Amino acid sequence: MKNAVKVLIFVVAVVLIATGSVFAYLGFNKPSDFNFADGAKSDTIQVNEYSGSEKEIVIPEKYKGKTVTSLAAETFLRSDIVSVELPDTLTVIEEKAFYECDELVSVKISENIKTLAEKNVELAEKIHINNYQDIISEMEPKLIGIMNVLSA
Repeated sequence: MKNAVKVLIFVVAVVLIATGSVFAYLGFNKPSDFNFADGAKSDTIQVNEYSGSEKEIVIPEKYKGKTVTSLAAETFLRSDIVSVELPDTLTVIEEKAFYECDELVSVKISENIKTLAEKNVELAEKIHINNYQDIISEMEPKLIGIMNVLSA
C-alpha cells in the first residue's frame, strides 16, 4: 500500500512538472503573472501590470472569458523583459506601457492597434510595422515622425 501511494505521488509530480514545461515551451505566461482590470466594455479586459519573472512574454487574447483589448499606462514599467507578443485583439497601448524597459528588443504588434499613446517613443525603436500609417489610425504625430525616420 505504501508503495502504491509513493508511485501515485511520483506520477502526479511528473505530470505537474511536464505540464509546466509544456506551457513554458509553448510560450504561455501564467495568467497570475498579469494584473487585469475590466475594460471599457463589459466583455473586455485590460492588462494593468506584469509581475512575472519570464523575459519573453506572450499576452493572451482572452482572460476569464473576456477579450484582452488594451495595455494600461506603465504596464511593463522598468521591467527586464526581452520580448513581448501582443494578441491580435489588442487595440490600445496607453502611455509609457513599455517605459524604461531597457532589455526589450522585440515587440510583435498587431495590425489591429488603433491607439498608441504618445509617450511610447521607446517602443517605436523596437517595433517594425508594415504600412504603419494605414493600420494605426490615432497615432500621435511625434511618434509618426520618429517611425518615418526609422523606416528611411
